[in-house]
Amino acid sequence: MSRDPSALLRIEVLDPQFQHESRHLLPHYVAIEKVLAAEHARLGLISADQERSIVGALDSVDDVNESLLHEVPRAHGHELREPQRALTAAFDIRTTSSRLVSAGPANPDAVRMVPAGQSGECERLRAKWYDRSVHSTGVQAPATAGAR
Repeated sequence: MSRDPSALLRIEVLDPQFQHESRHLLPHYVAIEKVLAAEHARLGLISADQERSIVGALDSVDDVNESLLHEVPRAHGHELREPQRALTAAFDIRTTSSRLVSAGPANPDAVRMVPAGQSGECERLRAKWYDRSVHSTGVQAPATAGAR
């Protein structure tokens, strides 16, 4: 062997992997870090100035291969007019986070309302099944102590 094994590993494995990740995954890593910075600011773990500084540093990471933004959609039968703008808009934390606010299970008021809704639905189904059984058999079931 004429080369140091660590150099061979770097040239044959690590460098190609790094090139792949920087071309294909870096924009997503940057977007994740921006989300984390916004959440840290929202939770009061960092100041608004610190968040702006972090986001500014992340915005300076500009290793998106412009031709790749055209090639990948084209390979799947799509054409993007302004791919860089679309990608930037898709991962802009300030505009996307306001659209991601949920009134679903994460909202404590919505969580409290779920059991009440389920209880009402259960009663409605119970009454419907009771009516169905009476209509199909003509026999009314006797009232029991446990029946509602």
